[in-house]
Amino acid sequence: EASELGEVVGDAPATEREIAPANVKDELSWMGDFLAFEATPLGEAVRELTLHYGVPVVVLDSALARETVHGWFANKDLESVLEILCRAVDAHCSILPTGVTIGP
Repeated sequence: EASELGEVVGDAPATEREIAPANVKDELSWMGDFLAFEATPLGEAVRELTLHYGVPVVVLDSALARETVHGWFANKDLESVLEILCRAVDAHCSILPTGVTIGP
């Protein structure tokens, strides 16, 4: 589930532990610059983008936030990822110095 980490070491049974939201980026640093979304509501995807790029990303419409997105991105800048996600949900993205907004 979100904010949980599963770990398997050797022949030992798998373990799970909760990760504080502030530590998610550190825990996933081994993946490099990689993002993946599979049937992910846009509202959840933007939380990932905010953590990954360190830029506030906000969806301005609750119905739009429930739209699901699919895709994976390796070594892509925020603008490139937003262009694809916004096109997928037919939304308008605005990149401002203070953050990003996504609206109808």
